[in-house]
Amino acid sequence: MKALQAEAGDGVRILPGSLYRTLNEMTEEGLIEEAPGSDSGDEDGRRRYLRVTDLGIEAARAEAARLEKLVQTAQSKSVLFPREAKA
Repeated sequence: MKALQAEAGDGVRILPGSLYRTLNEMTEEGLIEEAPGSDSGDEDGRRRYLRVTDLGIEAARAEAARLEKLVQTAQSKSVLFPREAKA
């Protein structure tokens, strides 16, 4: 949860209830699944390990393409600045 919060940036608060509800929904939809525990030896019985399924990867790629299209539309309408060319 701390890593997600750091990625999200300032002003975004991720609450445990929201996180676990989302993880449960993603599991029910087949986007993620239980994975074997870590070999680190620090398992305390409460920790769950999850991994992305093939369906989850497909869904993530489709969502990334959808968002990219939205950004391109916003750029074409001068709502966002166009991307700078990479050298």
